[in-house]
Amino acid sequence: MQALIGLADLAAREDRPTDSSRLLRQALRFAGQRSLIEEYVEVVLEIARLQPIHAPVRLLLQKTLEQTQIAGMIQLQRQLRDALEMVDAKVSVK
Repeated sequence: MQALIGLADLAAREDRPTDSSRLLRQALRFAGQRSLIEEYVEVVLEIARLQPIHAPVRLLLQKTLEQTQIAGMIQLQRQLRDALEMVDAKVSVK
């Protein structure tokens, strides 16, 4: 999964948004199949950072935050809230 995130980041830096988005979706599916919420959150946070075109970033962050609240994962909740604030700040600037 780390390799997929790294490749997605590289693709974004090389201005290949389609490849970056595809790799992030693949990483998200992989983390979801493994049912490891920590890995899933890691991918969601990377999606929030890279902001792929047409990705429902805010909704993804909110839904993932809900799951971490149910699981009582305080640190992951903080990270997701910070990412939501970052996304909201970017939207308000535009």
